[in-house]
Amino acid sequence: MSITQALFGTDRTIPVVGEDGWGPEVTSLLEDMAKALNGLATLVSDVPFMVLDSATTTFAAGGTLTPTKPRHRIAGTSAAVTLSATTAIANGSTNGQLLVLEGTDDTNTVEIIGASDNTKLNGAATFFDGAVMTLFWESTRSLWLEDKRNF
Repeated sequence: MSITQALFGTDRTIPVVGEDGWGPEVTSLLEDMAKALNGLATLVSDVPFMVLDSATTTFAAGGTLTPTKPRHRIAGTSAAVTLSATTAIANGSTNGQLLVLEGTDDTNTVEIIGASDNTKLNGAATFFDGAVMTLFWESTRSLWLEDKRNF
């Protein structure tokens, strides 16, 4: 006996506990899960949650953030800056992709204007130390959409 469950857009046949057949199908499932999680999060040893991998990025005025991790800690290189008014954030890669931005400096702040070619925020956002915003990529409209912010 087995169950069929969709995962990552593919129907998977998984044997129920106690049944035979825990071979290639389950191995393939585990490989796909490992690929999906690698680079997304880190499993903390004895703690039952995952921590989003992050990158620290500094910008010159007019720069563009290219998402390489699900979370970016951001600051201006040596002054307060405003990112590109055309493309503040490079296009996402997958519909529903999440991006968390976290400001890290009260002096070298980073501003993203409220709307650009591919970014739609609820007004301009200036990232100072501790300012956090979550966005998601809406591929049918080619837009980063603001989900929430704490400032």
